[in-house]
Amino acid sequence: MPLRGVGEVTLNGRDDVNAPISLIGPQQKIDMRWSLDHEVMLMQIPSELLQEALETYLGDPPKERLRFEPGVVATGALGHALRLLSSVGTGGTLPFTASKQAEYHFEQFLLHTLLSSQPHNYSYELGEPSAAWTPAALRRATRYCEDHAGEPISLGDIAAAARVSVRTLQLGFREHLQTTPMAYLRSVRLAHAHADLVRIAETGSQTTVTDVALRWGFTHLGRFAARYRQTYGRPPSSTRQGHR
Repeated sequence: MPLRGVGEVTLNGRDDVNAPISLIGPQQKIDMRWSLDHEVMLMQIPSELLQEALETYLGDPPKERLRFEPGVVATGALGHALRLLSSVGTGGTLPFTASKQAEYHFEQFLLHTLLSSQPHNYSYELGEPSAAWTPAALRRATRYCEDHAGEPISLGDIAAAARVSVRTLQLGFREHLQTTPMAYLRSVRLAHAHADLVRIAETGSQTTVTDVALRWGFTHLGRFAARYRQTYGRPPSSTRQGHR
């Protein structure tokens, strides 16, 4: 972000960034040409922090690398947030750095402002709320999770069943159930897996814990066992063997 002077930014050798503030992602080549009297603020944002923030919105780890539009409008939400940082000039000290808690919250503010205001390849999934959230939407979403727990459903599938946008769905679950839609789906699947293991113990079936885990979408067996133990207080193998 230029603080003084003039210049131009070129991305990947051909695309000029026609905006005063440039946002460049990993593995992208950037060329900059500035006037002699220039002063520029450079900020490096660790990719893992953005991935974690994005996962909070999606409910699941993103399947592909986050890619932003490179030009940032100075008068937009992100532009205003960055101006807060530039207002102290070089060598200045931001007031919130004296408190670790304040520093963390400002960092989160920047991350979520970036994700919610700057166009990127997940913008559609994080779209603004459309239809209003209602108790009926919650019932449709939870019923869909119950009825389709054994299928590879996505966040978009749940939103479509609830007849709301993905963003509205996330806000509704957070406000009314204090969880995310995908975390709720995992809890439903875990309950089904538990019921299967109890039934296996009662009938003497030869079905294994791995069979049950995979049936309900838990492909990472170690993570499944950890979540099961956390929820039911014992490993899934113990339930399968009929131990009380």
